[in-house]
Amino acid sequence: MTVIQLTSVSMILTFISNKEDTKMTGQLTNEELIVLNSEVERRYGKSPVVAFLLALFLGTFGAHRFDMGKTGSGIAMLLITLLLGWIGGIFVTGIRAFIDMFLVFGWVKQGKAELEYQVTNEILMRRGE
Repeated sequence: MTVIQLTSVSMILTFISNKEDTKMTGQLTNEELIVLNSEVERRYGKSPVVAFLLALFLGTFGAHRFDMGKTGSGIAMLLITLLLGWIGGIFVTGIRAFIDMFLVFGWVKQGKAELEYQVTNEILMRRGE
């Protein structure tokens, strides 16, 4: 599959997931929605601005990936930079870090959506539905 096809599939799956999330959050009362929002903000402590700045300044070392919980690829970027040296690291991992600067906002949005889905399920389970 090409990158465009993968992106299209990803957008369709996100759209379907958002529709499902809307159905679930539509079952909550106003008080439960307030609890949902506060719980998501409390549990999800990742900032897209911090990740963006880490990608900008320490991106070749994979610091932004460690911050976002993508430890495996963060270790890979760190090792590539250390093994290839500063010049090689810029060409190999620098390009990846540049691309990631545009992706971190989507990672945060996706992470919050997943957590919102989980918390909504917890609220509905407590309610008995």
